[in-house]
Amino acid sequence: MNTNNKDTAFSEDQFNSVFPENINKHYWNRARNYIIKSYFQQFNFPQPCIEIGCGRGSVIAYLAKHHIHIQGVDIADTKAYPEVAAQIKTNTDALLLDDAFTHQFKSLLLFDVLEHIEDPDAFLNAIFKKYPNVEQILLTVPARMEIWSNFDEYLNHFRRYDLNMIESTANATGCRILARQYAFHSLYPFARALKAMRKERNTEMNPPKSLISNLFHKVVATYFRAEYKLFPKKWKGTTVIAVLQRK
Repeated sequence: MNTNNKDTAFSEDQFNSVFPENINKHYWNRARNYIIKSYFQQFNFPQPCIEIGCGRGSVIAYLAKHHIHIQGVDIADTKAYPEVAAQIKTNTDALLLDDAFTHQFKSLLLFDVLEHIEDPDAFLNAIFKKYPNVEQILLTVPARMEIWSNFDEYLNHFRRYDLNMIESTANATGCRILARQYAFHSLYPFARALKAMRKERNTEMNPPKSLISNLFHKVVATYFRAEYKLFPKKWKGTTVIAVLQRK
């Protein structure tokens, strides 16, 4: 999956920064996993599913616990979490797998992947050609270019998305949009404030290590789960989540 100017594969340092052990206990991952599962169930995604750009398998580990038939592929040469290692192919280009493997999947999951691709429309069209039986796509991407930061630079992002950009990608890849919205709305003003003060973001995700810290992350995640349900979908947030359907 060549992006020409940037290598899409994370380095081991990047993986250790954003996907350390127990990352699913972090409030952001707890909340995002819940939102992903909610969308998956609401739109009755057909199975089996393939997550491309799955990293070490944090989302796969969560979804598998909820009895979702899912496998993953990542181009980086990293080590999958032990509990999902049998479901993940690392150091593997998703476009070079055998047809017998790729033709089995009915749903495509892309969680914070498209921002790493220089030409996401061409990438998606290539994926659809290689995975011809995919019917629905569930994706997340970082949102709003006005909060671009050192974190985006560190992770080799090309862009942050808005809702109109999702529509443009859908049109360019022969898809219709079933749903799209912002999430993590309350993080947006904090990101704007950091930008205004020209302060850098921490590039490390630190999951809780104590009982008190774990409780704090649970409470914050519960807030963001409620926010996702209650806030207007077009209110700006730091993440976009969307459901696409192939025409």
